[in-house]
Amino acid sequence: MSNYNQQTGSGESWQRCHSVRIENPLAGSPLVYFYEEVVVKVGTNIINKPNTACSKVFNAEETFDLLDVNTGAATGQTMTHQQLYQALYSLYIKTAMARDSEASNSNGSNYETGPF
Repeated sequence: MSNYNQQTGSGESWQRCHSVRIENPLAGSPLVYFYEEVVVKVGTNIINKPNTACSKVFNAEETFDLLDVNTGAATGQTMTHQQLYQALYSLYIKTAMARDSEASNSNGSNYETGPF
């Protein structure tokens, strides 16, 4: 059986992280999950499909190389897991305080309130 409206073309594909989830239990080490997808681009059409995942357990002293987000090349800088944890904590507190301030000043909110 033939494929309806079949076309042949050239394109490119790549794998990327589309979602990150961090678990920060009261007891135990934090854990980060990176969820990946495969992206296929043919002409102006882009198709993305969930693929695999990987995870990393928090280790305060472990370092990793910082990469340029546009080229993937190492910048020469490193960061510890503790520094990343501190940056994410700071972003969380700033976001939560902005949400609380906005909620006290208005009837609505532009921030997610979660499942509760």
